[in-house]
Amino acid sequence: MAKHVLYGFYKQGPKPLSHWQAYQERYFCVNAARHMFRALEMLGNPVEVDKTLRAELKESRDLHEHWDENMPAFNTTPRPRQPQFPSGRAFADRNPHRGPYYPDAWSNHGGAKITPNVSATQLRGVLDAVEAYVLEQYPELQKYLRPRSEASPWIIDEHGGIWPRPVNSVDVEPEQDR
Repeated sequence: MAKHVLYGFYKQGPKPLSHWQAYQERYFCVNAARHMFRALEMLGNPVEVDKTLRAELKESRDLHEHWDENMPAFNTTPRPRQPQFPSGRAFADRNPHRGPYYPDAWSNHGGAKITPNVSATQLRGVLDAVEAYVLEQYPELQKYLRPRSEASPWIIDEHGGIWPRPVNSVDVEPEQDR
């Protein structure tokens, strides 16, 4: 996603195949989030998750999994009709002017967007909370965590804006993975 935005703004680096990569990453992300929510439900929901974040990620998973049934209702703006299925209707009610099928959405206030109301930064916060909960319950799992050593493809400016890291950037300290 960062490569896609960076190329779109500044034409820096080679033209990426990032649109399709972003689509795949987003699809896998919403599927993984749905599985995480199911696991949390089995544990009695020990980690607080914002209702909109949870609903949009669950609905987005359903809308992507059953795209052939749902996409026609979202392909035209303004929407000619409401989606036929419950997850599509709930998503459309919350997002009357936006659809769920845009893998390269981004905002400088939240970074890469997974849904119109959920940023990757927000989901990362939930993942961090789940990780902390699991490690509190099972500290022996700490040895299986991979270190977050790679520099993020995003930088945060002095106003809290999130921007793609310029190619070969050496003047900015790497942020923790976002």
